[in-house]
Amino acid sequence: MQQGEFTVAAAAVGTLTFSPQRPLSSYPAIRGWMRELYQNEAFSSTTSMEHIKNHYFTSHAALNQYAVVPHGPGVLADLALPHGRDNVE
Repeated sequence: MQQGEFTVAAAAVGTLTFSPQRPLSSYPAIRGWMRELYQNEAFSSTTSMEHIKNHYFTSHAALNQYAVVPHGPGVLADLALPHGRDNVE
């Protein structure tokens, strides 16, 4: 899996797998980058967040035996917020 795919999956589930105790909101730089990336029409029009989320939770039977996919937070609404990266070079 490439780094971009992992990051998108992390947004879909709301946490990063390498630190499950910290929500994505505790990483402002990554969250801003995710918003900027998703606000790019070429990216968002070809990305299915629902598919990413479902795959993330159902592809590892050893970790999620019953393939429960949580309803979770409104990821798409969060990705539509201003990214705040206008001053980043």
